[in-house]
Amino acid sequence: MERYQFVYRETPTGRMKRNTHLDRRTLALAKAAAISIFPANPANPVEETYICDYGYYTWTVDTPSKVALWAFIRECLRHPNVDLFSGPIPVFTAEEESQIEILSAQMRKVHPDK
Repeated sequence: MERYQFVYRETPTGRMKRNTHLDRRTLALAKAAAISIFPANPANPVEETYICDYGYYTWTVDTPSKVALWAFIRECLRHPNVDLFSGPIPVFTAEEESQIEILSAQMRKVHPDK
């Protein structure tokens, strides 16, 4: 499984129907599970932030593939309540982050900044 993070931003339509957003989220989580996508933190599957009274919903999920992830994202975007604000971006493990740093150092050694 790969881990990705993305952020949905509430649209004006979604803001007007905010009182039903938790029901919509429950349905979205069920749809995601149907294609083997699961929240990285099941106890808190979505982090909510409000900026200028609009909701920003950060999802961090484990997915079997990018294709499955995009199928889920497109299903959510099919409804006018949210748009994709950021991502999806991969979430790396500590070991992967270390490997990235090693590779970055190798590139800079061969081609230093000017």
